[in-house]
Amino acid sequence: MALELNFETERSCCFTGHRIINAETQIKLRAVLPEIITDLISQGYNYFFCGCALGFDLICADVVLELSKEYPVKLVAVIPCDNQSALWSDYSRLVYGRIIKNAHYAIKTGDRASPENMRIRNRYMVDHSELCVAFYERKKSGTAYTVNYALRNKKRVINVYEMIENGYVQEKLF
Repeated sequence: MALELNFETERSCCFTGHRIINAETQIKLRAVLPEIITDLISQGYNYFFCGCALGFDLICADVVLELSKEYPVKLVAVIPCDNQSALWSDYSRLVYGRIIKNAHYAIKTGDRASPENMRIRNRYMVDHSELCVAFYERKKSGTAYTVNYALRNKKRVINVYEMIENGYVQEKLF
């Protein structure tokens, strides 16, 4: 059972995205995410929920932690189970451990790794957010499930994948 904290949903945002992202796209994400998140902060968002999965989640968490040195924002790590990172590479477990250690809050939503516990984590983040920032390309994935859940629940969704595909990042870099 997840610990219930008293977050203001209308000032909260969650992240969801694909786990496998090529190196070129990761560079683009690291270029555009600080600007996107800073813009959200200027709109009053101050809680950022992250499921701490590989890929997009950990990149976003890293950016929020960096921005929290300059802005009054909080990273909320929403962990689906104790052993989420058990099968990851040593480097990925090191990054994950640093994110969990430095998160302002950590909430565990389940006890063991299972597809259902991943969905419970994702629904928890959406339920406690007004906005979902996604990196969403494939129609069948955990990210697709989370984006569709957010849309069904009338949450605003920003798809960073579409921004990159439409040249937003190239305009900012060059």
